[in-house]
Amino acid sequence: MEQFYGDQCQYEKISIKIQLNSTSMTLVACVIQYYDIDNIIYDLIIRHQQVYRSLPIIFRYNHEQQVAPILALLKLYDITYQAQYHILYIQQNQTMINITSTISANNECPYALTLLSNTDNHSILTLFQYHQICQQWRNRSIDNLNCFHDHDYLCICDLDNYRAECFGYDHFLDQCQLCLSGGHCLKGDIQNKYDFVCLCPRCYSGDRCQFNNELLGFTLDSLIIRDTFNVQLIYVFIVFVLFIIGTLNNFCSFITFKRPKPRKVGVGNYLFIVTICNQLSLLFLFIKVTHILLSSRQIFNNIYYSCKIISYLLSVSTRANYWLTSLVTMERLAIIIWPTLTTFKTPKVALTLSSLTFIIISGMHVHELFYYTVIDQSLCVVNYAHPTVSIYDRANVLIHYLVPFCIQTITITVLIILTAKSRVRGQINQTTFRETFKRQLKTQKESRGFECVVFEEEPH
Repeated sequence: MEQFYGDQCQYEKISIKIQLNSTSMTLVACVIQYYDIDNIIYDLIIRHQQVYRSLPIIFRYNHEQQVAPILALLKLYDITYQAQYHILYIQQNQTMINITSTISANNECPYALTLLSNTDNHSILTLFQYHQICQQWRNRSIDNLNCFHDHDYLCICDLDNYRAECFGYDHFLDQCQLCLSGGHCLKGDIQNKYDFVCLCPRCYSGDRCQFNNELLGFTLDSLIIRDTFNVQLIYVFIVFVLFIIGTLNNFCSFITFKRPKPRKVGVGNYLFIVTICNQLSLLFLFIKVTHILLSSRQIFNNIYYSCKIISYLLSVSTRANYWLTSLVTMERLAIIIWPTLTTFKTPKVALTLSSLTFIIISGMHVHELFYYTVIDQSLCVVNYAHPTVSIYDRANVLIHYLVPFCIQTITITVLIILTAKSRVRGQINQTTFRETFKRQLKTQKESRGFECVVFEEEPH
């Protein structure tokens, strides 16, 4: 229990209780720090600190020392992550402290440079001038100044505001580097590495800001990991069924297009490669979802490289499939427009364009190998520490979904129009173009259906 200590919990800790009067403030977090003072080197020695996401009404600290820490400092963080300092108490040689305090200008410790009346000397400010700060405030008719701070010291004015006692103070004792995506990390108990809070940027969430809720920014992991285990099992089952059905379909397509005759033209080679790419996408998707399920149950540990590689291969194979399918529709349209031109029909052109497609897409997604990481030994997340990389990733996703969608929409529409016109001219009966166009739309509905699939499969 926190209230006792010793080998057999035989000693009771002495408590510190600080009750705050009700106050309304806009803040995102607060840290309370308990200090003793080293009277030899005049430094503040941290004894304990606590972090909160909101301002509590009561602070409690049970300590094992013979006397309580001399000073309690409260740091309030606003939405800009700038700290406001308040001294809650200064008491020496006390074993138990039970006080009621308030947050006001009387116990606030502002920044030293904001208190000097002569701004010309800011660049040559010395500790000797800090006595002048207390003296200047003593001569004013408003409430006396209790304390102030700079980058290195916390200074406390004596009772008559004649001189300042300055103590070495580390402003970064409550700072840490455990948050992702540029989140601001605040540490609590200095002995407990798991006691911290993350102040996440806009559109990010999670205890480490690991989940991105921005448009085109969320991942498959962020969609699944927060669900219950039973729901995750349903996801795995659905993906497994899709994998089995897709494998049977891709096997038939593979047998069809691996024959020499279909591969004498470019479309046959594209469809052969698309079949392989489809199967790889299904395989990586099944591995990815299973990977998420097992890692969330702490079954997999040290999955650093598998996290990066599986996510990268899934992105590359899926989006390469979109571009290759777009090349199929473009070649079909080229054959209709230029029926005598054989350049687009050669297998060499198809293989060259397919290779370039894989190379370009692999290069455009290489950032995923650097920014996918593992937290808590098992959770695979994205850590875009720089906003530029996050913007690039969203733009990259948009390009690989929107451009193939537009290409296929335009080429298939033009293809249907040209085919309908050709059918109207070749028919003996007087069938209108509109009727022929509707008939071609029904005939080509499987091609247009793929455009919807491109937008539906958005997570990456």
